Amino acid sequence: MKRIHRHLQPLLACALAGVSLPLAVSGAPSSSSGTSTEAEYMLELSAGFRALGYSLSDPRGELSEPIGMLRAATRGLAQLSSAEHRGFDYSRHAERAAALVDQIGAFHSEGREDGVRQAYEELRGTCVSCQVPLRSDNTRRSDYPLAGNIVSGKVKLRDVDGHELEDASWVRVFLERIGEGPARKSYHGPAILSRKGRQLEPRVLPVVAGTTVQFPNDDTIFHNVFSLSKVAPFDLGSYQPGQSRSVVMSRPGLVKVYCNIHPDMMASVVVLRDPWYSLTNAAGEFVLPNVPDGRYALRSWNDRGAQSRIEVEVRGSQWKQAVLSMQNEKRTLRHKNKFGREYGDKYR
Repeated sequence: MKRIHRHLQPLLACALAGVSLPLAVSGAPSSSSGTSTEAEYMLELSAGFRALGYSLSDPRGELSEPIGMLRAATRGLAQLSSAEHRGFDYSRHAERAAALVDQIGAFHSEGREDGVRQAYEELRGTCVSCQVPLRSDNTRRSDYPLAGNIVSGKVKLRDVDGHELEDASWVRVFLERIGEGPARKSYHGPAILSRKGRQLEPRVLPVVAGTTVQFPNDDTIFHNVFSLSKVAPFDLGSYQPGQSRSVVMSRPGLVKVYCNIHPDMMASVVVLRDPWYSLTNAAGEFVLPNVPDGRYALRSWNDRGAQSRIEVEVRGSQWKQAVLSMQNEKRTLRHKNKFGREYGDKYR
């Protein structure tokens, strides 16, 4: 396990610095000190997150205690009434954080460095998005300072006919620098696009150029994986359950991934130049934390052809909100096999 901990050191340092959570690791202050219930849970979440980071970076670290702290904090957040807390529904974030904590524990016990990296990074984004409403409240700024700028907001998605959709999930929102500037080093480790239950998961996978994407076969049957994209064309062939192969995504662009055996298996790897990106939830919400000062193109994209682009500028620990309007251009997702032919009816 020492190899995992050594390589996680820069990731953990980056993640802890990027979250900008309160530094107190003792218990949350009581309500009598004037701290709201939501702030108490935020402090508990912060303490658990930092403790988890220290445990992961220590080859002899135990995960049971920080995982217990995080589970207690997420349970508390899930119970908060959105009506009583400025209309913000913490339950979705709390459920996501709890699931990621479980994933980290499972990957850690299995010695899966790639899985730990990915789940820990997602947990960082979840913790940040949970605290954005508090950070926007200037009365709490001293307790929840911004180490960097935050760009957040909501995507309003319409179908092909122009009707607004209730589910605006799986939209990739990302920032691209306008003009030249110092690039922020990305600590994202290898990404995973798994095959399970005759599906490619996740449906949309964002990575920074230069990232290695692993394609494990976690199903019970053989699968093929290929892409005819100009950015990264490849054919990894068919291989049995338990095996994994990988591709380095060297150039920015869109890589559509398919299985040559099962036509319903499809996913999109979005290869980005810059490391500031987010994936919307069902409500269309997104958060991009720790953004350096500067001008950016705020872009959004989904696999049904919807896109948008606006320009934003952030400076001096600013919190910028945006609403992005998008419309799908495709009703269904269909494709041909790697030979350019229609799939047979056997696997439809």
